[in-house]
Amino acid sequence: MAKQDAIIHFHNETNGNAPAAGDLARGELGIVLSTGKLYTKNQVDAVIELSVPTGAEIKTAYEGEASAFTNAQFTKLAGIETGADVTDATNVAAALSNGVATLTSTEVNQLKDLGTNDISNAEWGYLASTTASFTSTLKTKIDGIATSATANQTDATLKARANHTGTQLLSTISDSGSIASKDVWTGTQAAYDGLTPDADTIYLIEA
Repeated sequence: MAKQDAIIHFHNETNGNAPAAGDLARGELGIVLSTGKLYTKNQVDAVIELSVPTGAEIKTAYEGEASAFTNAQFTKLAGIETGADVTDATNVAAALSNGVATLTSTEVNQLKDLGTNDISNAEWGYLASTTASFTSTLKTKIDGIATSATANQTDATLKARANHTGTQLLSTISDSGSIASKDVWTGTQAAYDGLTPDADTIYLIEA
């Protein structure tokens, strides 16, 4: 069989430059031999490259996209432990320090529960020896104390009747019985002798 004539496209053997627009007809192929890149002229007489881009070129073009996965993100991902879990108290505790000692997984769980559960001395561990726990019972007690209330006197002083001032209705005293509804008369014996006593009044004779 006779050898067929080879089809030889326009090509550049001297440098790596792409063909100029004047070098190609529309649809004609041009090859840069030193790089292997393939070019043609399109319908508007512009020379365009047909060759498959290199990996570096693909990477550069891809990273120009808005949601591209970048080298920085790859480095960050490589630094994350396999199976890492931010909800794993043991892992979190290993990465934290309270300034005194590394937090335990139990303490991390307690921090997570702040605002929802009471934290006791035993639960806090390292705080137990220096700080008393603030429980819901203590909160209820504080809520029941009047603003600016004071307890700067001893129980004996507070209970001494001589230190009490003002008056109190007899009817507000427990176990006062029917006497609470009676009137009280105070006067001298001579004034009392001139009265006609009645059962609804208590008579107090001045000394």
